[in-house]
Amino acid sequence: MVVRERIGLETPPPAAMPPALAHWAGTADIAPLPAGLALSVRQFLARRDGLSHASRAELGQQLASQVLRHVAPPPPPDADVESVLAAVIADRGRRDFERLQRDEQLRRRLGLR
Repeated sequence: MVVRERIGLETPPPAAMPPALAHWAGTADIAPLPAGLALSVRQFLARRDGLSHASRAELGQQLASQVLRHVAPPPPPDADVESVLAAVIADRGRRDFERLQRDEQLRRRLGLR
């Protein structure tokens, strides 16, 4: 006998775009992030309130240095690390969503779906 039980997967809400960085993120060249890095950033943003101030600052800085290798131009100099991470993740999500919508529309027009 096999018992299968479906459980709901709870995913963290998507990162919100910091209003002060929306223009920068929307115009920046943001390459796709490696899957592990993107996941690390999402987890950091979701759990940052539970970290000590020192750990939060150190981890945020480490992640930002990795993320910013995939972004040009750099963010404004007065932008805080956590806002930059949130802006990059939020805008990558927006771009991915828009790309998926375009792909779906194309498939429908071609009768592939």
